[in-house]
Amino acid sequence: MPNDVIWKADPHTLTKIEILGRYLGAWYGILGNTYGRVFYIDAFAGPGEYQGGIDGSPIVALDKALNHASLKNREATFWFVEENAERYNHLAELINQRTIPPNFDVNVWDNSNVEAMQKILNTLAWNNGRTPTFAFIDPYGFKGVSMAQLHQLLKRPSCEIMVTHMVQFSNRFKDTPEFETHLDAFYGTRVWREAPAQGRSFLADLFRQQLEKQARFTWSFRVIDRKNQHLYDLVFATNHLTGLARMKEAMASKTLEGPYRMSDRTAWQSTLFSFWDDITPLKEQLQQAIDNCGECSSHEWCDGGLVHTDSRVKDIRHALRELALDGVLTITHRDGRPVRRGTAPSGSLIKVKKEEKHGDKNPD
Repeated sequence: MPNDVIWKADPHTLTKIEILGRYLGAWYGILGNTYGRVFYIDAFAGPGEYQGGIDGSPIVALDKALNHASLKNREATFWFVEENAERYNHLAELINQRTIPPNFDVNVWDNSNVEAMQKILNTLAWNNGRTPTFAFIDPYGFKGVSMAQLHQLLKRPSCEIMVTHMVQFSNRFKDTPEFETHLDAFYGTRVWREAPAQGRSFLADLFRQQLEKQARFTWSFRVIDRKNQHLYDLVFATNHLTGLARMKEAMASKTLEGPYRMSDRTAWQSTLFSFWDDITPLKEQLQQAIDNCGECSSHEWCDGGLVHTDSRVKDIRHALRELALDGVLTITHRDGRPVRRGTAPSGSLIKVKKEEKHGDKNPD
C-alpha cells in the first residue's frame, strides 16, 4: 500500500486517537442511556488505519460504538468525510468488513470537507437540535475548516467538538498571501493578522476565544516536540460541564512517550500529564480563590476548579480535603454536622476559616 494512502502514525497521533476512544467510551455510555440517538462526525477521516494495522479515528469511533452496550438498541449515525479517493475507498472497505446493525447508519463521503460539512449541517437542521453530536475535526493545516461551521455545530445544545489546531502550521504560513482567505475562514476573523512573528500563543488564544463565542467551555492541550516546539493544540469545546470533566479524564489517562509530550495550556498551571499526583500547585490556586468565597458547596468548588484550573474533579476534591487538614477550610454536612476527617463528601458545605484567612487566630 503506498505511503500516501496508509502511513506510519507518529506517537502523538496515536495518543490523540486513544484520547478520542476513551472519551467516546464515556460519551456513548452517558448519552446512549439518556437519548434515543447519537450522531458522530469525523472530518478528514483518512483511510481508517495506519501502517501495522493500527486503527484510525473513524474505525476507533465505529468499533467503540458497535461494542458499547448502551447503543445496542439506540440509533447511531456516523458521517466519515475523506476527499482523497484512494483513502476513501480504503476506509469504505474497512467498514464493509464489519457487521453493521440496522440501528446504525454509517456514511462515508468523498466530498470536500466544506461541502460535506454543509450537507451534515443541513441534515442536523432537520432534527430537533438536541440529538447528542460529537465532531472530531482533524485537519493537517487549516484548509477546509471554517469557524462559521464550527459555530453552527456548537449552536446545537448537545454538540461537542474536538479540533486539531495546527498552530505551528498557521504561524508558519500567516505571512503567505495565498493562505489569507483560508486563515480568515479558519479563525473567523482577520485578527490573526496581528499575531507577532512567533505567534503560536497568540493564535492558540484567538482560536479558543472564537470558539467561546458559541461554547460555554473550551479546553486545549498542547503537543510539544523534542525541540520544545509547540506543534498543535487539541481543542475541546462543549456547553456541558460533564463533557469537560470527562474529556479531562480521557486526556489525563495518557502520557506521551518518545520525542513528543503533552503540556497543559500554560506553563505555570498544574498539569494533567504528570507521573505523580502533586496537588501542591492546585492547592495554591484554590487558596487564591478563598477570599471570594464565604460558604460554598463542594459542588460549587469542584465546578469552579474544573473550569478555572487544569485539574480533574477527583484532584479538586483531594485538594479540598488537604486544605481542610491544613486548617484553611472547614467541611460540614448541610445540617452542620462535621464530616469524617479527611473527607469532602458530595453535597457538603465548605467554609473558609476566618481566623486562618485573616491571620487573627489567637495563638493561645
